[in-house]
Amino acid sequence: MDAKNDRAYTWQMAETFKCPHCGALYEVTYGKTPPGDRHAGHCQVCGRPMDTRSDGTIPHYELVRMPDGTNI
Repeated sequence: MDAKNDRAYTWQMAETFKCPHCGALYEVTYGKTPPGDRHAGHCQVCGRPMDTRSDGTIPHYELVRMPDGTNI
């Protein structure tokens, strides 16, 4: 696949994000969402909301480490 010619192909480096409630560590990337749509990601460990965005992006979280330091 030639990335220069395929507008659907995008590559993003994942950022890390720590749940502010329990400390679980996630890798997060962002995708597009309709204007005005707000999305709160919920922690897979404690179930509480982690982040709400209104800037046109939606976070996609992947759990990588439990609060006790255990890798997933």
